[in-house]
Amino acid sequence: MVPIKNIGAYLPMLILAVICYAAYRALNGSGLFNQVFGETEEQKNTQKTDDIIKSIPVDISKATITNAQASIFAERLQKAMNPISGFSADYDGSDETAIFSVFAQMNNKQDAKMIYKAFGLRAYTSNWILDNDRIDLIAWLHKELSPSDIAKISTKLNWMVYG
Repeated sequence: MVPIKNIGAYLPMLILAVICYAAYRALNGSGLFNQVFGETEEQKNTQKTDDIIKSIPVDISKATITNAQASIFAERLQKAMNPISGFSADYDGSDETAIFSVFAQMNNKQDAKMIYKAFGLRAYTSNWILDNDRIDLIAWLHKELSPSDIAKISTKLNWMVYG
């Protein structure tokens, strides 16, 4: 291990950066930021999109999975694609096998819509701190999969929205 010379010179900058980031996350996460500065147009649009996703009709009587299973599948999809959970030396991107495994469990349009609704809008962080958009499952998949992989599941993706 190479010793770091004169670490004391960098320590104040590191502490200041950590404090600034913690303050930003605390203000933004608590809603205080919105109370002081108001809700942004992007936040309003995100809420509208979330409302639209929640309002997608599902005929439970035709589904082959339960709401609990849909939630589990949504979690599996996020885990298979989540770049944050993969910050290790051996992380090499999305686990396509896990993604295709979930899609194989979708037997009809109702199953697909249930999983889409269970996923909802989730924070997608592509470059750790600077980008933290809340996007739907379809947008996650388009960011994480190649066009050829998207083509393999395109019918079921269409079921989610146009079912």
